[in-house]
Amino acid sequence: MINFWATWCPPCQKEMPEIKKFYENNKASGLVVLSINATSQDNIDNVKETIQKDQLTFPVLLDESGQVAWQYQLNGLPTSFFIDSQGIIREIQVGEVNPNDLDSYFSEMKPGK
Repeated sequence: MINFWATWCPPCQKEMPEIKKFYENNKASGLVVLSINATSQDNIDNVKETIQKDQLTFPVLLDESGQVAWQYQLNGLPTSFFIDSQGIIREIQVGEVNPNDLDSYFSEMKPGK
């Protein structure tokens, strides 16, 4: 899962605890979460504060130039990409992702499906 977000984005802030919980519950099953902050539109001090406050346990990457967002053709924040083990994007969620969708997307990508 790749999740693009920013500290000034209320839906991003709302979904982050759910993503963290989902990651903690599923990392042993192979789930990888890469969180990419839209740093070109954000404040690095706010990013660091959010990482600490939310006690994020997955990698938080910084898109300081906006190049990664451009490559993924983002239309808004938050946006999450669900990528299978073969590197194929299986789902794209523009806007806040809800916990039920997280379960559904991940279960569809587990080996043997």
